[in-house]
Amino acid sequence: MRTRVVITVAALLLACGCGKNQDQAAKEKSLSDRARDLAKDAGKSIGDAYKDAGKAVGEAAAKASEYAKMKKEDFVAEMQKKLAEHEPTIEAVKQKLGEATGDAKTELQKVSDKLVEHKKEFADKLDAVKAATGDNWKEAIEGLTKAWDELSKAASEAKAALEKS
Repeated sequence: MRTRVVITVAALLLACGCGKNQDQAAKEKSLSDRARDLAKDAGKSIGDAYKDAGKAVGEAAAKASEYAKMKKEDFVAEMQKKLAEHEPTIEAVKQKLGEATGDAKTELQKVSDKLVEHKKEFADKLDAVKAATGDNWKEAIEGLTKAWDELSKAASEAKAALEKS
């Protein structure tokens, strides 16, 4: 009987111990599954955040490009207005050239040729600015500025020649 009691108690202890191990294993599996699910969710959230950030950066770049294009278009429009300011002088030289004779005509022809040449150069440089990108923007603006200075100088000389003749 004593052997039976010892075997029964051992069986009960073994059964209780096994139950704890099964409960512990179930808890560990549950925690492991939960940790895996949390990691998946975190990975998805990071991926979504990355996509959202990429989209936001793309939108910001598009807006910046649009703003730069607007500023560029405003600048080009302003330069076209400046070019138009010299048109009356060019027309006056052409008219006076048609009326002039002798040395005055020769002098006005030189002034007219120079004025037309610089006007064309300015228009070409303005076209270069219109086509310019970030890489060559600075050079295009420098070229346009130089062409503007030359055109303005030629226009001043033309006005002086008109007053003289």
